[in-house]
Amino acid sequence: MKIWNIRGLGGSHWKRKRSRLMQELNKGLIAGQIDFLLIQEHHLNARQIDCCGSLLKGDWQIFWAPGYGSSENQGGICIAVHGMWKSCIVRQEILIPGRAQVIVVKEKGVEWGLLNLYAPNHLSSRAQFWESLLLYMPIKIDHWIIGGDFKML
Repeated sequence: MKIWNIRGLGGSHWKRKRSRLMQELNKGLIAGQIDFLLIQEHHLNARQIDCCGSLLKGDWQIFWAPGYGSSENQGGICIAVHGMWKSCIVRQEILIPGRAQVIVVKEKGVEWGLLNLYAPNHLSSRAQFWESLLLYMPIKIDHWIIGGDFKML
């Protein structure tokens, strides 16, 4: 499994570096270096996601979790799965809207949970986020891969 973890699509940090990031992303896609793409802080609401259509060219399945807030354009997460892995997906779920999502992939009888997180900035909200996450996490998964923006440093 080749996994890329990137922050942003619509934020100012992405706009400043968009051409370089898109160039690296496209190189990775063309070279077959990406099987799963985890994106945090895409800043797209449900309407914008519908307008965007497919994020990636080719055979990808994309699991969007729209942002949060009154306009739904704060945060937001996404997991994109390359076509060769589509038949291995056994479950996908948004655990915390705009903040946490999981897909479960089963390969050769082994289940892998891919968890994509976008943690809150504020310390008190972050503690509540981690507590909530523990309540909603699927427990019986063989192996976990966790990506995201943890806001822990």
